[in-house]
Amino acid sequence: MSDRDLAAKRLLAVTEEELQRIVLDIHDGPVQNLFAALSQLTVLRSRISGLQPSPDECVAAINRTINLLEISLGDIRDLLGTFRAPEFAGSELTEIIEDIVIQHETFTSSAVTLEMSKPFPKSVSLPVKIALCRILQESLSNVRRHSGVQDATVKLWSKKGPLFLEVSDHGCGFEPPPLSGPQATERHEHIGLRGMRERATLVGGELFVESHPGTGSAFAWRFRLMTDAPQIRIVLADDHALVLEGLLALLAAEPDLRVVATATDGERLLEAVRRFTPDVVAIDLQMPFMDGLTCLHHIRAEELPVRVLVISAFEDAQSLRTAVEGGADGFALKTDSPEMTLAAIRQVARGHLVFPAAVRRWLIRTPADDPDALTDREEAVLALVAEGKSNAQIGAALNLSENTIKFHLKNLFSKLGVTNRTEAAAKFHKR
Repeated sequence: MSDRDLAAKRLLAVTEEELQRIVLDIHDGPVQNLFAALSQLTVLRSRISGLQPSPDECVAAINRTINLLEISLGDIRDLLGTFRAPEFAGSELTEIIEDIVIQHETFTSSAVTLEMSKPFPKSVSLPVKIALCRILQESLSNVRRHSGVQDATVKLWSKKGPLFLEVSDHGCGFEPPPLSGPQATERHEHIGLRGMRERATLVGGELFVESHPGTGSAFAWRFRLMTDAPQIRIVLADDHALVLEGLLALLAAEPDLRVVATATDGERLLEAVRRFTPDVVAIDLQMPFMDGLTCLHHIRAEELPVRVLVISAFEDAQSLRTAVEGGADGFALKTDSPEMTLAAIRQVARGHLVFPAAVRRWLIRTPADDPDALTDREEAVLALVAEGKSNAQIGAALNLSENTIKFHLKNLFSKLGVTNRTEAAAKFHKR
């Protein structure tokens, strides 16, 4: 099993444990303090109603309540600061790092020394940005939780290609567990380290830890970045976070593929396509607010210069036929191998029509009593061919992509027993 495969497998467990930790943090922190504050207010209300205690006792109770509420709000701000995400796709890496540091200082009243040594790579992939963001947020949170100090130093630099991030403190330090090899830790108490390790590995990075009790800690990451070779710019859209994370990890290791934005619903997808003008959109059919098919219709109606690959878990003929007639350039299944998914993206980007063989059979299926009968869509295409229309003109008339027109032409040529447009037009006029 490769390092990336192992990291992907581990990250599922890490993500679940992180969610459980969030639940426990909220329960053990804000929930408990808010409950105590409520109890204090209840007692205070009772005492004031009976005018039994002295004003000093009432003030003391109020002060205790205020203190508990302030602690709870601080805990909640910490959690928000740890998991709130910046705008990745439209921001430079330096802006993201600065925003995270400012956000951490604002929410926690901590002090962070930020050192960024230029120059930085002009292009940093979206997966690397996301990994860096989460790793930095986790690191700063760990300093505040475990080091015994409030201050930290963050350094970012690039040296002969790779990008480096370092977070250090002068706190109590600790004895780091093994992070690689057969003895690599999988213990629950190391959830933060494990999460940072796996996220780095998924985007081609490495984690290094230097710490000893009483000497502070330094965490460093090295990321291999993409080359300056021409890249296929991609927008991913799926309402399942795990699917998006898996696709991001898959594409991060491919130098010729670059994810410029992600979306979890149709409305955000359209905004991303208009803003970033990608080469390829990989879209799920089932999404909230606006489904994938509606997005596809909008993309074609607005004549946005992008190729669309539908990636779906649904294999029914109706979904496939609808996607093709809506103007999709390709259709891939979530059950396909990673290699097939990557190949589909590259082929669609090059202008090829990409559909699995089984999908082709579903799409060209005709009544059993006349296997050579043209479908209604094929009849419409043939009539326009007979008028001398080009593929672009036929696509505009039928609101379909040129690749979809090519697909229908291939099918009707086969059914009519012809090899070109002239022969097809001649057969049409002989009817």
